[in-house]
Amino acid sequence: MNSYEFQRYQRQIIMDEVGFDGQAKLFQARVAIIGVGGLGCPVATYLCAAGIGNLTIIDDDVVSLSNLQRQVLYTEQDIGQPKVICMQKRLEAQQITANIKAIQTRLTIENASQLLDNHDVIVDCSDNIETRLLLNDVSKKLNMPWVFGSVLQFEGQVAVFNYQNSGNFLDLFPDINNSIDLQSCEEAGVMGVLPSIIGSMQASETIKILLNKGDLLINKILIINVLNWKMRILKYGK
Repeated sequence: MNSYEFQRYQRQIIMDEVGFDGQAKLFQARVAIIGVGGLGCPVATYLCAAGIGNLTIIDDDVVSLSNLQRQVLYTEQDIGQPKVICMQKRLEAQQITANIKAIQTRLTIENASQLLDNHDVIVDCSDNIETRLLLNDVSKKLNMPWVFGSVLQFEGQVAVFNYQNSGNFLDLFPDINNSIDLQSCEEAGVMGVLPSIIGSMQASETIKILLNKGDLLINKILIINVLNWKMRILKYGK
């Protein structure tokens, strides 16, 4: 580790839970972020700032005016441009030594295994059930943990699936395939600051997985409501 790296990450390195060895693990880590919208912006920003050496960002969407209320990496000058390209430029400016791989595509059954193979952690910042069910299948196939995050109106959720034989998405939501009344943020709305809170929690869980430190949200889900600041952790499965 050179003097530049030490100065940049010293606030982490001086903690016993990280140290030089832990920071080296972060430099070498490979993390895939699925979706670079409201959740993806804080997740990518904080993982890059923490020194994650290799980030793969996957999304097929372009920046729109309605995104800017919560997707704070983007500006009005980015409207109409691919989100992954705009984010790649911001992250490379933030951390000049990071390897940022931008993939402008939608995750599908046909490409998921190939795109996500050889990563250490998947971070789910998507906004639809189909992608989450796909991630659940692929993470089990690749034996790879994934960090789930979800936001709607004033409520957010965070959980970790498929980590060291822990429960998965369908263990927590066994009837999700039969749900017909699920709303999206586009339909129900979302408080702009909420994705930043949940995304920061997702980034924290990701770093803990990579360092193998702390109490992770495995076989439990954290639910927080920012309207009344009620927070619960519910256990499920094993």
